[in-house]
Amino acid sequence: MFASTRLRATSSKDKYSAQAVWKEQMAITVRIPQPLRGLTRDQSSVNGSGSTLLQCIEGLESSYPGMRERLLDEGGQLRRFVNVYVNGDDVRFMSGLDTSLGDGDEVSIVPAVAGG
Repeated sequence: MFASTRLRATSSKDKYSAQAVWKEQMAITVRIPQPLRGLTRDQSSVNGSGSTLLQCIEGLESSYPGMRERLLDEGGQLRRFVNVYVNGDDVRFMSGLDTSLGDGDEVSIVPAVAGG
């Protein structure tokens, strides 16, 4: 929980008093697939931050070195064999790395499965 202070008028004479307002801030939840859990100390989900998917990935790289190179190619785009979903929607059909994120969103990283 985080506190913020908001000024609120207490009378018609424009007098203000500081009122502490408590609100719960929810982080972005990032679901980590088994092949990447070595980077996250075997955690299946971690907290992320950022207003876009790219910012979230950069933040993950800061906390879990090696994450960026496993998700993004040399050109800075999502690797072909990695699928990323935000709240269940494939980001490739949204705005890609520019997909907006907000508090409470869930990012799921899913490795592509091939075979026959």
